[in-house]
Amino acid sequence: MIGKVSFSLLWVWTWLLLVLPSSAQTPYLSEARVLLKRVPLVDGHNDTPWQYRKRVNSDLSRIDLRSNTARLWPPMQTDIPRLRQGGVGAQFWSVYLPTDQPNTVAAFHNQVRLAQRMIALYPEFELATTADEIEKLHGEGKIASLMGVEGGHALGGSLAELRWLYAQGVRYMTLTHSRSNDLADSSGGPNWHGGLSEKGRSVVKEMNRLGMLIDSSHTSDSTARQVLQLSTKPVVFTHSNARGLTDEDRNVPDDILKQLKENDGVIMLSFVPSFVHEGDNRATIEHVADHFDYVKNLIGVRHIGVGADFDGIDKGPGGLEDVSRYPFLFAELMSRGWSEAELEMVAGGNLLRVMRANE
Repeated sequence: MIGKVSFSLLWVWTWLLLVLPSSAQTPYLSEARVLLKRVPLVDGHNDTPWQYRKRVNSDLSRIDLRSNTARLWPPMQTDIPRLRQGGVGAQFWSVYLPTDQPNTVAAFHNQVRLAQRMIALYPEFELATTADEIEKLHGEGKIASLMGVEGGHALGGSLAELRWLYAQGVRYMTLTHSRSNDLADSSGGPNWHGGLSEKGRSVVKEMNRLGMLIDSSHTSDSTARQVLQLSTKPVVFTHSNARGLTDEDRNVPDDILKQLKENDGVIMLSFVPSFVHEGDNRATIEHVADHFDYVKNLIGVRHIGVGADFDGIDKGPGGLEDVSRYPFLFAELMSRGWSEAELEMVAGGNLLRVMRANE
């Protein structure tokens, strides 16, 4: 009996450690929640549309985002109640398909339409395509919903497809995903072009002309450097971290971060455990905050945003398990001395500035 009681107490104590804020965060949590009501938190990358395709063959009726999707198996990290708890004001929904997808262009058309239907299904969401619309919808209490295409293989080599995506409301495109394509080299290889191809350079110029954000997450270092040299508008990394802190190919080295500063762009720091801490099973909210500190110290707060990658990862770091947990990150940063003005920039101000510069 004593053994059972001891085990029960241990379980309760472990649960409390997991769900309660740390002593450092506690005094700041209510302030963080107020801040995220005042300014829109714009997250750069969430893979919920891919979950619909992967789990239920794109049948929106089979996953209800108004209910707790953590009860699904495997659990999801996104639903509307938890987005509300997390203070999310705007979400870029990722339009993603694997690089070996057959009939790529047609399949991406379907995935864009899936994201559009998902947004239209819920009155809590509304499609946004400009910075002004994000601010307007946030003021109305809605979650502004944007689309970003993950991977230039979506174009099938055609600038007409890029224009079609923009016309549908897509406002960024990641030039590569896990494998190089006809536009550029990926961080996952192979090294086909030494960075951007001629076609890739044409796409960068057309994205500048259209006003579509160029996303250099997943690209090789050579690609990222060339994009920053070529683009006449600020660029983004929608879900990457600092390689100077965690040595991972998907992270951004210091010299490219300094180029990003010169470009006046933004890196939206992710919660991918292996990106925030070597030995990802031990990644915590503190490790994520370390990346925010690192980039702030290197290039300044003006160039930082948030791009968690929820529902594109199996699990989040300890303390950042799902979309409800953003206030805990902001509380952690407050406990480290970040000002409210700085955190307003990180939450959405920086990304809105970059959007307006592209618009």
